[in-house]
Amino acid sequence: MFVVGSAGQLWVDDDRLAATTTGSVPVLLLAPADMPGVFWPAPLLEWFDERGVAAVRYDQRDTGRSDVAAQEYSLRDLAADAVAVLDALEIERAHAMGLSMGGMVAQVLALDFPERVHSLTLVATTPGLGDPRLPGPAGHIVQELAKRIYAGPPTEPDELVDWLLAGRRLFAGPRFAHRDGELPDQVRAIVAAGWRAETGHGAAVVNSASRLDRLGEISVPTTVVHGTADNVFTVEHGLALADGISGAELILIEGMGHEFPAELIESFVASLERLLSATSGK
Repeated sequence: MFVVGSAGQLWVDDDRLAATTTGSVPVLLLAPADMPGVFWPAPLLEWFDERGVAAVRYDQRDTGRSDVAAQEYSLRDLAADAVAVLDALEIERAHAMGLSMGGMVAQVLALDFPERVHSLTLVATTPGLGDPRLPGPAGHIVQELAKRIYAGPPTEPDELVDWLLAGRRLFAGPRFAHRDGELPDQVRAIVAAGWRAETGHGAAVVNSASRLDRLGEISVPTTVVHGTADNVFTVEHGLALADGISGAELILIEGMGHEFPAELIESFVASLERLLSATSGK
């Protein structure tokens, strides 16, 4: 189905909703920059299905089947799109789970639309890209990303899958380095869903203010999940989130990089259970 956001139509996976919707509070999944909603690994979706919890995944603007934005936008605009999705599905409040840029959108959602959020799960993300109080990415990451951006992605689908897999390996930490066998199918699904090389997500992140000084305004239960080997947002970013949000639970995953491996859910399933059960039936 398509719903209308502030910048046009947003595609929502309503087939999954029909299969899982119950009286439980839904989970809103916010994917990282440039990624459509099919980014999320199957084991995570199956985990929600087994508990009868609706996991709302959608293509943020500029990704997948959603409309291409005609002008620049901010993280707050992306958060407003998320609210439009909740409105269209008649969901009053949701648990918000976001990875990388999706975690930034989740923070803005909790800060600027607090009445729509039950809890936050913030994975491999930051309260403020470019904030001088936080370290920048590893030098080799900056160099490699610059090379990739300069060269641009291939246009042939199989070559594009390989190119995206190379990007995954660039961000991965040593703990889950064995995962190449399972990733191609997931990346092929992302390409088939309409992955686009040019989005405004990077500009939205860069042009949005740091949230470091506003974290104390977040009052919902929050879990911060961060890898000790994250080479994009070093571990200090996760520590800053956990320190700034009152009562936040911090889960550090040894050897995890800037990624969401399928095995990750095993590391923080107890926290998810607590967040979901705290609002069951509300």
